[in-house]
Amino acid sequence: HNCTLHFAVTDTGIGIKGEHIEVIFEPFAQGDLSLTRKYGGTGLGLAISKRLVELMGGNLWVDTSPEGTTFHFTIVFGLMKQNKNQQDLHVND
Repeated sequence: HNCTLHFAVTDTGIGIKGEHIEVIFEPFAQGDLSLTRKYGGTGLGLAISKRLVELMGGNLWVDTSPEGTTFHFTIVFGLMKQNKNQQDLHVND
């Protein structure tokens, strides 16, 4: 038995141009060189993130618009069988 969790991180900035979407997950690729010069970065973060998510059996993708960008990823976790002696743990907010 497995459990798939979906995470989403949204940035309400200027979004990512469509032609840059395909390359932003490549090592050392930059989405927009003018932004890189202003904000820095090596172009490794998304490539590393994508690889880690894939190693855990998940997927990483992006949705973008001029109003911002949302990065999504899923990770699949195996569920443990409950032992007769285990008790349920309930967490209250």
